[in-house]
Amino acid sequence: MKSFRRKLHFKEINSTTTFLKCSRHLYRDFTFVSADYQTDGHGRFGRAWNSKKGQNLLFSLLIKDRDLIDKYSSLSLCSAVSVFKVLESYKIKGLSIKWPNDVYVFDKKICGILLEGCSTDNKITDIIIGIGINVNQEIFNGEFLT
Repeated sequence: MKSFRRKLHFKEINSTTTFLKCSRHLYRDFTFVSADYQTDGHGRFGRAWNSKKGQNLLFSLLIKDRDLIDKYSSLSLCSAVSVFKVLESYKIKGLSIKWPNDVYVFDKKICGILLEGCSTDNKITDIIIGIGINVNQEIFNGEFLT
């Protein structure tokens, strides 16, 4: 397993994924960016990922490794399985994975994973894996009410 090349943490940021997307050329493979709060966290199709300050895990990982980039289609599920296994190690009950990349606890979404490919000359050069895990938050807005 590769260790992180660089770890960056912000108290507040627009989005860990957006940060890496805009500055990926400055950072090495396996750069890890986390935040206590995101002002513009997002999921698939631009859906908002709402999180209360300091209550959840919000992070993104920059992938430049060509072998991993070539496995783009399986990275989403691999990420979900990895989160699942970590949560399982904490003896959390009712865990499941909703295809392709959401982790649920008793049919409630606890984790969202978003992969974004970045390309140059129509070739993917980097992948950013964004992960949000609801750890302590109990009240949600909008689409998370159900």
